[in-house]
Amino acid sequence: MDTSETYIKMCDCEEIQEQRVRQAPWDSWIIGDYYYTQAPIESCISIHNDASSYGLGIGTIWLPRQDQLQEMLDKGTIWSNSLKFEYFLREEGSYNIKAYPYQFSTWEQLWLAFVMKEKHNKTWNGSDWIST
Repeated sequence: MDTSETYIKMCDCEEIQEQRVRQAPWDSWIIGDYYYTQAPIESCISIHNDASSYGLGIGTIWLPRQDQLQEMLDKGTIWSNSLKFEYFLREEGSYNIKAYPYQFSTWEQLWLAFVMKEKHNKTWNGSDWIST
């Protein structure tokens, strides 16, 4: 699971944070979710119970796992989403190692870039999401 400074910054956007599923009735985080917070203890941990006991609140950033990013795509088959992903790599990158998809260092970063391109037509410029 990517908990790097880059991934935290990439996840800190309205489009992704709105996708976080909350457990009712307390609006707590789901078991197994990852988050970043400025709390003095462990900045990135897995949630194991009601997040309110961890003091989550303003400034907390949800870090979606790769499977959660894949679920954000339109509900096609695994094959259709895989083909779209392959097209993204080819179209955006043309297998050029200096091209857009190849700037990402983890699968989570790459899948997040794919989700943002597919759903919001945005690309990562190294510091922010920009409309393309």
